[in-house]
Amino acid sequence: MNILIISGSPMTKSRSSTLLDYTQRWFNEYSAVTQRVSVRDFDANVLLNVEYKHSQIQDFIQKIKRADGIIIASPVYQSSYAGILKAVLDLLPQRSFISKPVLPIMTGGTDSHQLALGYAFKPLLATLKAEEIMSGVYASDNDFKHSKGTNEYIISDKIIDQLNNNLQIFYQSMNKNKKHYPNLVFHVNSQSIVAQR
Repeated sequence: MNILIISGSPMTKSRSSTLLDYTQRWFNEYSAVTQRVSVRDFDANVLLNVEYKHSQIQDFIQKIKRADGIIIASPVYQSSYAGILKAVLDLLPQRSFISKPVLPIMTGGTDSHQLALGYAFKPLLATLKAEEIMSGVYASDNDFKHSKGTNEYIISDKIIDQLNNNLQIFYQSMNKNKKHYPNLVFHVNSQSIVAQR
């Protein structure tokens, strides 16, 4: 099983990347193959000049083709997804996500930004013809606890539960055409998943 994880944050460390760290550990527990791509991996000139034939874009396209499912995360900017993520996705062929389940993840400053998940992010993924879009996970500032001693952020138990539920459904969606798959139940202490903001 091959899962492609896409980080849409332009920051080296962010709350959305913290959640992606958790999803990667979730699948690594079961020896699934995960590949991670960040918008920071792409040369700005490639995006600005719409160089869809560039090797960076072609390599990204091949990773998407090989993936059984896609997990994609973005911070909320101006009530929508990150502009740099849209710039990357705009260089993909039509129907790039066809036959693939997609799990969207978003982070924002307050709970009021949660609408961006359903009204902006999911429609973007639908234009790429994702086979099934999970309900997704949204986390606000209040869902991360700050450790002053280590200057790290810890995911709340509420978001851990949402991630676990979404990841199990996502996993089953990737395997729905197969006869056998393990019933994954993954429990992680939220204290063990930390990252700097």
